[in-house]
Amino acid sequence: MEYYFAPLEGITGWIYRSAHAKYFPGIDRYYTPFIAANQTHKMKTREKKDVAPENNASYTCIPQVLTKVPEDFVYTVRVLDEMGYSEVNLNLGCPVPTVTTKGKGSAMLGDVEALDRFFDKTFELMAANRLMTGISVKSRIGVLSTDEAIPIYEVFNRYPIREVIVHPRTMKELYQGEPHRDVYEEIRRMSKHPLCYNGNIVKPSDTDTFSQDQTVMIGRGLLRNPALVREMQGGPALCKDELFAFFGEVQKGYEEEMYGDAPVLAKMKELWWYAGDLFPGADRELKKIKKARSVSEYEMAVNRLKEGLPH
Repeated sequence: MEYYFAPLEGITGWIYRSAHAKYFPGIDRYYTPFIAANQTHKMKTREKKDVAPENNASYTCIPQVLTKVPEDFVYTVRVLDEMGYSEVNLNLGCPVPTVTTKGKGSAMLGDVEALDRFFDKTFELMAANRLMTGISVKSRIGVLSTDEAIPIYEVFNRYPIREVIVHPRTMKELYQGEPHRDVYEEIRRMSKHPLCYNGNIVKPSDTDTFSQDQTVMIGRGLLRNPALVREMQGGPALCKDELFAFFGEVQKGYEEEMYGDAPVLAKMKELWWYAGDLFPGADRELKKIKKARSVSEYEMAVNRLKEGLPH
């Protein structure tokens, strides 16, 4: 079984990915938060740094791109190809309103004819530019209804897509309720492409029904337990000391890249929001982490949490 780390905007940037790969090896591919391709054909400084090859040298990294315009997508693919990337992932899965109201992400699944035209033009431009970069897709199964799934994946079948990562929820469902694994199995039976399953994998037993030749993508489950894949591979459970060391390295990376305490604290508090479930009965210490107003105050709170736990 192969394991992918899903991209989460604002969280799984290169600093986090590099530290995670060091402390918790076993992830086959890390996907970057999306690059917002646009008509200016310019990446933001943050995006350039996130995909810079020197910042991603210790693991396999797949850049993800968000756009609804074939020309903008292919231009970005060309830039990434020149950086040495052999695969780029197209985001057709983001359900967040700030993205979908612009017709991007999972909103593109609402019109299969337009989706077909997007891929037709994209692969035409790829050929014209002599780009051999592999294109993979991360997709949902529709906008409003699971009945939309098969027509969408029939469109995918018409094009030389390298892999399709399937999050079996609709755009409307966001991250609520159980993923439609029955729909995923239906897609598996008709898809011409290799598939990867994504959605609600938060503990080792969640992959018990998958065969060893399948691939899974995990996002929030790995934020809650960074050692989840190691446990799935039969390794030891998360040790609290390695979690503190891991978070310490992430913090150090942020301090070197960011100016002032506020942005560093915002990043670290978000990580603790996910990992807090690992510390039952430590509500007081976790609240102090949440309320810290300086890095020194934050570190004192983290040390109090660490000192009160068995290792």
